[in-house]
Amino acid sequence: MKKYLVAVLPILMLSCGAFAEVTKEDINAMRKDVKGMTKEEVTTKHIELLEVVKADPNGQNCDAFGVFDTAAQKEKKIELMDMEAQNRLFAALKACNYSF
Repeated sequence: MKKYLVAVLPILMLSCGAFAEVTKEDINAMRKDVKGMTKEEVTTKHIELLEVVKADPNGQNCDAFGVFDTAAQKEKKIELMDMEAQNRLFAALKACNYSF
């Protein structure tokens, strides 16, 4: 069940408009940024964004984390079975009060 949620949760969040404050241009720009990064750089930024979300879980920070996480997964910089990355995602979702 957890494997299924890990794969489907970001898609459901996007389809439900969980990242409504972020425009299509922002998403494309973030994806281009992620494309130019190494996996280590992506992991570092993922951790940094999580710390920002934990410190101040406002809509903008939550959206930035969500868009970055989705872009990193689409660009294959974060593996679906990377449990540490998924734990960071769930921690960010919990901090942002998204229901599971």
